[in-house]
Amino acid sequence: MAEVAPLWEKLRDYHASLSPSFASKLRSMSFEMRQQRFISLAETGSILVEIAHEQTIDKAIGYCVSSISESFKVRSGQIESIYIEPSYRGWGIGQMLVQRALEWFKQMKTERQILYVADGNEAVFEFYRKFNFHRRSTLLEQISDSI
Repeated sequence: MAEVAPLWEKLRDYHASLSPSFASKLRSMSFEMRQQRFISLAETGSILVEIAHEQTIDKAIGYCVSSISESFKVRSGQIESIYIEPSYRGWGIGQMLVQRALEWFKQMKTERQILYVADGNEAVFEFYRKFNFHRRSTLLEQISDSI
């Protein structure tokens, strides 16, 4: 997971820049905190971590973390986190990572596939529609500082 950490931090900072209401909350999150969820999932064998490398420089340029869980007797596959370095976007890397996650979900016989999109990042909806993901609902969260 060491290769994922700096990429995840870039994703966190990107989301914070798009969502001013939650920027401080997002920036307070560390990869170590997020990694605890990943470790918990790994203990049950319900996680897939894919890392894309630029072979000529042996550098991680993207990743996708996917998981499987059950709630209310429904087996769900979730794309937990995905990030591609900006200079490598448009090369089909994200598409390949999502396709591999969806193939894994199918192998694991999930009944539904989900992902969450951070506030302000609605531009990615078009990308996910290619895989037949559509907005189902919108979750609103009260900001405790505003009370």
